Amino acid sequence: MSHHELVKAIDESSSEIVSFLRSIIRFNTVNPPGNELPLAQYIYDYMSREGVDCEVIESGDGRGNVIARLPGEDDSKRLLYLSHLDVVPAVNASLWSHDPFSGDVEGDWIYGRGALDCKSLVTAEAFSLIML
Repeated sequence: MSHHELVKAIDESSSEIVSFLRSIIRFNTVNPPGNELPLAQYIYDYMSREGVDCEVIESGDGRGNVIARLPGEDDSKRLLYLSHLDVVPAVNASLWSHDPFSGDVEGDWIYGRGALDCKSLVTAEAFSLIML
């Protein structure tokens, strides 16, 4: 896929990408305790439907990780994406302008725990694998 084709695919998928991010923000993965397993399963289901080879590994009670693989043309070259699914607690949630787990959209902004760190990165990584 050329650079131009990839940019076009991203533009054409922007609503789906935003929807995915909003969906994963709605999972309460506050650490402690983390409880990422339901979110890991959601991401696994989504990526599997899109044809990405992936698996969920439970590293502890309720602690889930998604491992995805995309075969390349050359086995000697590897690329690793690394992120996390847990978020820090929403301190003083009553003072937030939006529910910390709403994934609300207002203008060009998406609100919620993980919208910046790190569920947006998870979204970018997932869709790069899906689109490639």
